[in-house]
Amino acid sequence: MVQVIRTKEDAKEFLNSLTLNEEYGFVFEDVDLSQNGKTRLGISREEPDYFYSFSFGQGWTDQVSTILSEDEALALVWKHRKAINKSLKSEY
Repeated sequence: MVQVIRTKEDAKEFLNSLTLNEEYGFVFEDVDLSQNGKTRLGISREEPDYFYSFSFGQGWTDQVSTILSEDEALALVWKHRKAINKSLKSEY
């Protein structure tokens, strides 16, 4: 897995490093959400060619996951690369 996302190629490598075996996907703080919101990004078990996002926070949660194409997931990673990088750095 990449350690820092600096380019769109890094973002794509990050997505490619996610595996179906990761039960809970990759979680990062989502500054677009209120109440300590976090978003989980992973590979869809129902549709392995797609990704999913699922957001949650203090006292609330999404009802269902949002299925994302690779392009949509890449756009999400690129938009939130600062928060994802923070989570990546805390892992290493």
